[in-house]
Amino acid sequence: MHNCVRIRAARADDLAILPQIERSAGAAFSAVAGLEWIEHDTVMSADDHAAFLETGTTWVAAEDDVLGFLCAQVHAGCLHVHELSVARPAQGRGIGRALLDHAAAHARGAGLAWMTLVTFRDVPFNAPLYARCGFSEIPPPETPHWLAIMMQAEGARGLPAGRRCAMRRGV
Repeated sequence: MHNCVRIRAARADDLAILPQIERSAGAAFSAVAGLEWIEHDTVMSADDHAAFLETGTTWVAAEDDVLGFLCAQVHAGCLHVHELSVARPAQGRGIGRALLDHAAAHARGAGLAWMTLVTFRDVPFNAPLYARCGFSEIPPPETPHWLAIMMQAEGARGLPAGRRCAMRRGV
């Protein structure tokens, strides 16, 4: 990662740029068969981000400008990564990994045992990337109830359930 990038807590003045970063990151799906529509799908609004900001579990990666963000929530002793997005031009620089490591350090400091997330199993910049960052797939019988409910809601919103998986990383 470029040494000028720093991870910090998100601030209210970051909220307007975060949806733009998520939209930029979503452009990577334009090359994924069957998931091209995600490039133009709805992203979190500034108001959605404001709700996460209040929890103290939203971080940004910034140089002069914000390049990426991670927003998370605590669920049943886990820090659940709700969204991790890095602007398309800044991808491949280790910014996502740095955000995940920062969130893991926060979770560890808060006495949580795990970080969790839900992602696409077969998209190279999803589950395989998270596996390189220390996450492993949660076998369906071991998926916590609250996480299974989140995955069912994703399916109801149109995300293909057969391509999704829950993952966890010890902190």
